Amino acid sequence: MWFDAAKLLPGERLVRSGPARLQIAAPPHWWDGHLILTTDRIFFLPHVESPLVHDAAFWLDDVVQAARAGRNRLFVFAHSGDITLDLSGTGVAVAGLLGRRDAGWIQAIMRHQRAARPRSQPQLEGTRRAAG
Repeated sequence: MWFDAAKLLPGERLVRSGPARLQIAAPPHWWDGHLILTTDRIFFLPHVESPLVHDAAFWLDDVVQAARAGRNRLFVFAHSGDITLDLSGTGVAVAGLLGRRDAGWIQAIMRHQRAARPRSQPQLEGTRRAAG
């Protein structure tokens, strides 16, 4: 999967993106992909599509909390669901060498969440939850 400026909604800007692993219920329990934060949405794009990977996309207006879930791990809770992500990029084995990547993501999510447009705005009606 890929994401570029052509996938942005009218008036939406890319804020931050980076490698991430989504926690899933079935083995291998972590799925590699890319986490993307825009001024209106946060979503996980898997490197490889799989039915094991549940919908991991939220409108920032729907996000209730973004919090630390362990070193370099991020928990995002929204009215429509929740996800846990590992942001170390190369796996847990070297996470200790990479510092706290979750802090920057949490700050960016909460900062943009306060100003995010609600999905119910006319220019956003009918748009898909994730990258399109």
